[in-house]
Amino acid sequence: MKKQEKILCSENTRYIMTNTTSQTSGITFICLVPEQLITSPLKRLSLQMAKTGEGDFTTRIHEGGSREICELSNSFNSMVKHIYKLIRKTYVA
Repeated sequence: MKKQEKILCSENTRYIMTNTTSQTSGITFICLVPEQLITSPLKRLSLQMAKTGEGDFTTRIHEGGSREICELSNSFNSMVKHIYKLIRKTYVA
């Protein structure tokens, strides 16, 4: 192999490696960001549900995030508020 051919081969290899690394990084970022946007709010909801299950009816969830997460958070907050009112009405009154 001539020296020029070796240089071209080396440059092509470097280009392919750089391109592959960039694509892999991009795909990783694209996969991780939505996963965090979905799982983090659901983990917080799960923690608050556990607190409610242990009897803490003052628990509320911040209603931020996607539309679906906001609706879920709002429904949870309404449910806990309603349960708390029922308990107070039944056992405190």
